[in-house]
Amino acid sequence: MTQNCTRRLEMRSSAKAEDGRRVAFVRHYLIHQNASRAYREAGYQDGPGTRQSAYRLLTSAYIQARVSEERQKLLAALDVKVKDIMRRYRDIAFSDISNIVGCHYGACRYCHGNAHDYQWRTPREFQESLQETSQKLDENSRKPECKAEPEGGYGYDANVLPDTDCPMCDGDGIPFVKFKDTRLLTDAERAVFAGVKETPNGIHYRFHDQLAALKDLAKRLGFFN
Repeated sequence: MTQNCTRRLEMRSSAKAEDGRRVAFVRHYLIHQNASRAYREAGYQDGPGTRQSAYRLLTSAYIQARVSEERQKLLAALDVKVKDIMRRYRDIAFSDISNIVGCHYGACRYCHGNAHDYQWRTPREFQESLQETSQKLDENSRKPECKAEPEGGYGYDANVLPDTDCPMCDGDGIPFVKFKDTRLLTDAERAVFAGVKETPNGIHYRFHDQLAALKDLAKRLGFFN
């Protein structure tokens, strides 16, 4: 009789310990999504078969039900719906980063100048250039030899497309990197945008990994099944 009682107590204690390990396994798995790691952290014996044992435990009906239940609790607590998360993954995966930052080609100074001469932005720019040149020539005790008229005219705009007949740039124009004002980003563009950093080499825009987001989205939609 005493042995039976002892045995029942041991069985209850073992079952309670197992329940505790399974609860711990679910809790740790939800944190980092690593079954083998959660298996070890939950107190199960580690060894050569840990990966297989962790997989069997994870795919059991009981654990799957508990994982789903805890996820629903987390979503409810955060007031987040599954479709909201999926939409976020979609925005990251399919956002066109070239709308945020890209390499543009604009006209060079000779593309649209009169007779393909050097074109100035404004009369003020031309006058300031003349003054600077005159000062340098005076310092060298030489008479100014620069022309007093802007042969190419005014109105230079680097955003205008190059002239394919330009003899100076051969119609290739001048490449430059253009960044979109972050205040003007759309919701989808904000999803993929990960921040901006100013470095000694200039401004650096950072983005979330689109390929990783696409893989996660496909996985959650069952594309790989």
